[in-house]
Amino acid sequence: MNEKNTKKAKQKKDIIGKIPNWAWLLLSFLAAIVLWYLLSVNPSTSRSFPFVPSIIEACRTMVERGVLWQDFSSSMISVFLGFILGFVTAVPVAFLMAWYRPVRNIVEPWIQFIRNIPPLAYVPLVVISAGVGRRPQVIVIWLATFLIMSVTIYQGVRNVDETLIKAAKVLGA
Repeated sequence: MNEKNTKKAKQKKDIIGKIPNWAWLLLSFLAAIVLWYLLSVNPSTSRSFPFVPSIIEACRTMVERGVLWQDFSSSMISVFLGFILGFVTAVPVAFLMAWYRPVRNIVEPWIQFIRNIPPLAYVPLVVISAGVGRRPQVIVIWLATFLIMSVTIYQGVRNVDETLIKAAKVLGA
């Protein structure tokens, strides 16, 4: 009896293994559309999950008014400014932390502490202190970018093989 169950389980596994990846992707996409549709027809969730025709109509209205590209470009400016500022500030901080122990001992605990709080949790504090407009958007994006990049760059610099550094010095770096 146990042998029979094992054989059936193996046959099921073989059938599942024969289904191509694109079919799984299509099935996943269809399941998401069905879930989205069910949420859009439920009166309690329809405002948060409007269905595709409503979204297309809203996009068409924004294009007709001429505000879609203006709003999109404004958002992208905030994203790029925040990302660039985060990168420009994270690189020197990360290198200083990696190269100098006193800097690491002073700065790293704060970065690790602040990093564990989701950046979106800072939005109310940033809006209260910086007001509304582009400035708080850039600050929140900078914060998220700075924290992730500083830790990542720090780890990258610390994990460089010592042999490579010595080889670079020998070659005149």
